[in-house]
Amino acid sequence: MSVILIAVVTLTASIRASPESVVEILKTRGIPIEKIDKGTITSGWVPICLEDLNNYITENLPDKNPGWTKARYSLTITISRNAIEIETNFERFGVPNAYLLIPPAWVPVPSNGNLENELLEIIRAKGER
Repeated sequence: MSVILIAVVTLTASIRASPESVVEILKTRGIPIEKIDKGTITSGWVPICLEDLNNYITENLPDKNPGWTKARYSLTITISRNAIEIETNFERFGVPNAYLLIPPAWVPVPSNGNLENELLEIIRAKGER
């Protein structure tokens, strides 16, 4: 039996922004919008280079001879009256070790909070103009 642990980082900041301005920022960054519902914006999956993924995830147990071939993330952004909350889900596709004879799969990877902070800073800067 295998157990998959999913760690989700959610960052909240006291920023005022309209859902429209956040959607504009996401579209500018090439992030597809999947759903907008009552102050919550959900993105579609965004492909990311494996090399870039390392800047945004925590790696407690780095893989030896990794067999990862693709990576992606999705966002859930909740906008309330005085705050914005960003939750990011990262996944990578493949196998932990290139020598394993198991089928590749999408595997969740914990965020280190960097992407969430980057987005909050962009939203904050846009709101201050």
